[in-house]
Amino acid sequence: MYDVPHEPPGRPDSGPPRKRGSLLPVAIVVGFILAVVLLIVALTGVAGIFILLAISSVVGFVAFHYFVWGWWLTKSLRDKENTDGTNGDSHM
Repeated sequence: MYDVPHEPPGRPDSGPPRKRGSLLPVAIVVGFILAVVLLIVALTGVAGIFILLAISSVVGFVAFHYFVWGWWLTKSLRDKENTDGTNGDSHM
């Protein structure tokens, strides 16, 4: 009765592929952080500098541990696992 196609129609060609290496999101985030920093320092004076140092120390501490335990240690454990010839099922 009705002529129903079995495959959905293809997407029209939208031209050349878009570049994904835009720095605009990075610039927006950096600008936002800079605005927040300037606002805190302007509203609190010298105490704002100490507040920002405390916050950045905590963020730096977390980032450092994320790097060490999340990336380096995982890579190290996978390398050790591959050299041992085990697949991680040694608890049986």
